Amino acid sequence: MLLHGMSDSLYSLRALGETLNRRDYWVIGLRLPGHGTAPSGLTRVIWQDMAAAVRLGMAHLAASVGQKPIHIVSYSTGALLAINFSLDALEGDDLPVPASLELISPAIGVQAAAALAKWKRRLSYLPGLGGFAWLSVLPEFDPYKYNSFAINAAEQVHSLTHSVARIVRAAVAVDCDRCLLE
Repeated sequence: MLLHGMSDSLYSLRALGETLNRRDYWVIGLRLPGHGTAPSGLTRVIWQDMAAAVRLGMAHLAASVGQKPIHIVSYSTGALLAINFSLDALEGDDLPVPASLELISPAIGVQAAAALAKWKRRLSYLPGLGGFAWLSVLPEFDPYKYNSFAINAAEQVHSLTHSVARIVRAAVAVDCDRCLLE
């Protein structure tokens, strides 16, 4: 499974997917909701929709490969989604547990100011403040990545980082259990 970052597209992973396919891997390059059409798709998307798409893609991949191991290669927000999926699978949500995660520059260390994104997005609904819905609005010419960036995208990345923060809580719990056993 190949997962791209926020405001990127699956085309950024095409060469990798083709290389893996030539090496007999069954590859799914998932286009995440809100991506691959127009930057305005990121003004309303929520990370839970992206996570649901990952679940569907992984279920399809698991059905396609049978008992063979499944690997997720991802970057940026896609890496957060891979972690989120894996945690759900390990917590017993009847999902296929990936054999490995290849996380390239995961978006786990976002700025604390990203928490303000939801307030800026909410202000954008007021008359005359529609421009607040965007961090930047630029001409679109890159087929791999949007040049414009919706403030909602920043809000969703920030929210997703809170969901995957449970990995830290799980690690602390394991470490505490180990301390009790020693």
